Amino acid sequence: LIMRGANVWQVRRTLLLRALFLFVLGNLLVLVWDIDILHFYAFYLAIAALFLVELPRWALLAGAALVAAATLALRVIWPDITSTLDAPLAWPPDGGPTYWSLQGMMQNVFVSGVHPVLPWIAFVMVGIWVGRHDLADPGTRQRLMAVGATLGVGAPLVSSLLEQAALAGALPVDAMLYLGVLHAPSPLFVLAASGTSIFMIAF
Repeated sequence: LIMRGANVWQVRRTLLLRALFLFVLGNLLVLVWDIDILHFYAFYLAIAALFLVELPRWALLAGAALVAAATLALRVIWPDITSTLDAPLAWPPDGGPTYWSLQGMMQNVFVSGVHPVLPWIAFVMVGIWVGRHDLADPGTRQRLMAVGATLGVGAPLVSSLLEQAALAGALPVDAMLYLGVLHAPSPLFVLAASGTSIFMIAF
C-alpha cells in the first residue's frame, strides 16, 4: 500500500528500518520466549524491501507458487534440515548449531522455525498482490472475494479427497504430511490460507 505514488527508495528505506527494529526486538524476546515470531517478520520486511516491492502482479503470484513448490521439494528431499534446532538458550553450542550461530539463525529463519521464510514469504507476496488492486472499487472486492472463497474452500476439499485416497491405499499415508492442507509445507496449505485471507480482506 505504501508503494502507491511513493519513491521506491524511500519505501525500501522505511521497510528496512522497520525490519531492523523488529530484528532487534525479536532477538531480545528470544532470550525469554523461544517461539518469538518478530524476528521472522524482520526478514519478511527486508526481503520485501529488497526484492518484492517493484515486482508486477504476475511475478508476485508466480513467486508465491514457486516458494510453495520449493518448500515442498525441500521437505521431501532434505527433511532433516527442517527439524527444530536446540532451544535458542542452549549456549554455548554443544554439538549442533543453535539459534545464536549464523547457521542456526539462518536455518531457523528460513526453514525450521515457527514461521520460516519458506513458505511464509509466499503470503507476503500474495499480500502485496492484493495491495496492488483498487480495494475501493466494489467490483474489484467482489472478484477478490470470489477468488478467495474458491481457494479457501477448494484447497481443503482437494486435501480431503487426497486424504481419502491415502486411507484407501491409493496414496502413501505419508503423502498427507506433504499434501494435506493442515501442514505448512503443503502448497494446499498456502492456497487455503491465502484464499481465506484474500476473502476476509476484500470482505
